[in-house]
Amino acid sequence: LPIKMNTRTPIKATRRTWDFLQTALDAAAVLASLFVVKTFARGWIDDASLAMGLVAVVIFLLASQLTGLHRRFHSSNANDEMSSIVITWTLTVFVLAMLALATQYGQHVPRSVMLGWFVLAPTLIGLSRMSLRIVQKGLLTRGIGIKRVAIAGLNELGRQTASNITEDVGLGLRMIGFFDDREKARISDPEEKLSG
Repeated sequence: LPIKMNTRTPIKATRRTWDFLQTALDAAAVLASLFVVKTFARGWIDDASLAMGLVAVVIFLLASQLTGLHRRFHSSNANDEMSSIVITWTLTVFVLAMLALATQYGQHVPRSVMLGWFVLAPTLIGLSRMSLRIVQKGLLTRGIGIKRVAIAGLNELGRQTASNITEDVGLGLRMIGFFDDREKARISDPEEKLSG
């Protein structure tokens, strides 16, 4: 049967969707943690706090590009991801503190709020990422969003690509085999099963 090729690779399209959702959840977690801390401090989100929260979101998203946190969602190692969250948020708070000192903006926000926010934000960010991953795996388990792929060429590059697809469940891809019209003697591993 002829195979219809999509102009967009399924890997890029799938990553783009989940990356967008994760970025939105990261931003929401930063703002939500500030809201919670302010509420427990018997205060409310005033203009000064809201402005600080929005600036923190921008700094956090930029810092995540430097620390590689934006790529950690596709990693299976939760410990590495949590470490990146803490590093990224610490960098964010440091930049915020520098801005507060330079502009004397920090006097509008109590230190107790800043301390609580410093602790709570990475926790909520980690929980949001965990929740999204659970939802993602639940959908994929039910076959929602699954794309079947086959790799052209049973060689070292093909095997590495297949390994990457198998290890990264979040891609939503399922390997169905390899296509290779070479003779078995020319294939580096003759024991591999060919599909097609």
